[in-house]
Amino acid sequence: MKRVICVVMLAVLLSGCIMRDDGYDCKQYTEEEVLAVYDENAALFTQVAQILINDDDFFYEGRRSKDEYHDAFIDSPYDENMELFSQGDREILQKFFELGPYCIYYDHHERFIEVDFIGPWTEEDSTALQFYYWIDQSDRIGLRDYILYKRHSFDARMWALENGWYFCTF
Repeated sequence: MKRVICVVMLAVLLSGCIMRDDGYDCKQYTEEEVLAVYDENAALFTQVAQILINDDDFFYEGRRSKDEYHDAFIDSPYDENMELFSQGDREILQKFFELGPYCIYYDHHERFIEVDFIGPWTEEDSTALQFYYWIDQSDRIGLRDYILYKRHSFDARMWALENGWYFCTF
């Protein structure tokens, strides 16, 4: 049942990518390919996370809803929320979007930055490829609980990379 829910969620996610009219094309990767993208760009991933963490305007104004439980996000280099950043930060974010992520989120509880990529998918099956930057590395209990949540709710595999980054696939 969890797998069916995951496939439906990813189909909705992917259909949004396919129907984009802003000219941005997110890329599709295998697990090995996206991990290579991370390895080659680890410093850029961390730089993007730090930009989002340090921009209060983005955290508070980057939600598409005024609901405090919605995450702030940007989903393309053309996203209206890009205007919330300085010119220098926008240039770094635009460079990051050249890697082809689907979306970048800032968790509404300020626990992590999430970067989603599209994995292999068919009508019957799909793969989510997500990177998480855990903001407070001393919060081992929160991190452990979140990893357990992902594993149990989505039958996900999640493991540590470096410098506060984690990779999750399901």
